[in-house]
Amino acid sequence: MKPLAVRRLMQRLIAWPALQPVWERRLFLYPERIPGSLRQQFFLDYKTCAAFSLFFDLITPAWYRSVQQFLQDERYYFIWGEKERVVASRFLKYWRKDFPHSTFDIVPGWDHFPMLDQPEEFYNKIIGLYSLKFA
Repeated sequence: MKPLAVRRLMQRLIAWPALQPVWERRLFLYPERIPGSLRQQFFLDYKTCAAFSLFFDLITPAWYRSVQQFLQDERYYFIWGEKERVVASRFLKYWRKDFPHSTFDIVPGWDHFPMLDQPEEFYNKIIGLYSLKFA
């Protein structure tokens, strides 16, 4: 997303209260399950997130290739929501190819923000993984 002015405008539009219901439907699978105060805080934090506009300068194809070459033989545990709508599904295909020794856990019913949409299920998943690793 270039240029910088477009990224900053996009950040403001995402945080603009009048558009919040639109973004809630786009970003969250179950916005009605997220307490209103938490949704408000999410958008307030988005508005002031200094990394948002810089992210697209830092995370480039060249950066990705350099990281992938360095880390491709490591074992990672990727958690992907089956209903993911924020990150394009083609990235999951890339990551499976680029990190062949990793585990890819596709979680049924999860979207991009399960920690907000389904906090109990998210907690149980993370604690379960932690318990397996450190039991």
